[in-house]
Amino acid sequence: MIGKSWSSIQHGIQIGCAVVSFTLNSLLIFLILRHSPKTLGAYKYLMIYISVFELFYSLMDIIVKPVFHSYGSTFLVMVNVKESVFKTRTCLILGSIYCGCFGCSMAIFGIHFIYRYLVASGSKLLKSFNDWRIVTWFLVPLVYGSIWGCMAYGPVGQKAATGEHIRTNILETFDLRIEDTVYMGPYFYQKQPNGSSRIDIESITGMSVVFVIVCSSFFTIIYFGVKCYVLISKLAPSKRCFRSKALQSQLFWALVTQTMIPVILMHTPITLVYGSALLDKDIGMLSGFLSMTIAAYPAIDPLPSILIIPCYRKALIYYLKCCGRFEKKDDETSAGMNRNSSAVLSQSVIPAPPTELSTAF
Repeated sequence: MIGKSWSSIQHGIQIGCAVVSFTLNSLLIFLILRHSPKTLGAYKYLMIYISVFELFYSLMDIIVKPVFHSYGSTFLVMVNVKESVFKTRTCLILGSIYCGCFGCSMAIFGIHFIYRYLVASGSKLLKSFNDWRIVTWFLVPLVYGSIWGCMAYGPVGQKAATGEHIRTNILETFDLRIEDTVYMGPYFYQKQPNGSSRIDIESITGMSVVFVIVCSSFFTIIYFGVKCYVLISKLAPSKRCFRSKALQSQLFWALVTQTMIPVILMHTPITLVYGSALLDKDIGMLSGFLSMTIAAYPAIDPLPSILIIPCYRKALIYYLKCCGRFEKKDDETSAGMNRNSSAVLSQSVIPAPPTELSTAF
């Protein structure tokens, strides 16, 4: 079955992206803890929070192994229970949590821009990130994610009508019985026995809530992003605030880049897929690309912070150079030992003691 091979490719890419995500996000957390300038303030905690979330997102990708599939007015996130170590009910809960992670990401983008604006404007609300109130900010993504996950579990969750609609298609495409899967997603226009279609109110309601979440996230990003850019541009070019302006500008452009990544990899593809289902247009296995682009998001997202923010970029280059130096010195030491050994064997003299290796730190 082509679909079965296609799902295997999806899983392989998901695992590969998860490995990259674990590596880069762990590296970024290390750089944040060891090499953040004092002027970064509470922003480093927000960055750590995002990296930890992305580690969790990648972990869920490996555990759930979601398969995305579109058929007519249905777009589904499926989990193959036969290939999972968990029972059906647990797979359904894990699938809902996975969908909830997408909702969490919506809120995280918005909070990111709000914080940058508060820093640039010197707002009194900035103090809320420096005391216990930061917990409130960190709870917002969890609320968004919980709402999204509940929609996936409830209104657009697993239904008998959806199962009957996709039964034959899933069997022909993936060689998989519908009883061996859990699935969640909208079924906008339910086929009736007389051949007519009925609008599913629960699917419309669930997706309306999701639409509000996405729109609120984009509004926050655009509104505070524009205001932040204007404020940073107006900072006086005096010596006193030159470093502050430079740092704020670097952080802002890192943030813009980090926002473009999910827009390209997550928001745009999922909008097209849901739009196709709403228009009753079947795109079939092409929707599977969404599982791969979503998996790539947490793997690529740390790169702007690592490469654009100078303190992290310079620290990484420094460590790479140190590794190169140590490897070179190890080679030189090994070569020297070989030469000394040859000299001992040929001349039977005691070699001079080796010189100490100077530390690079």
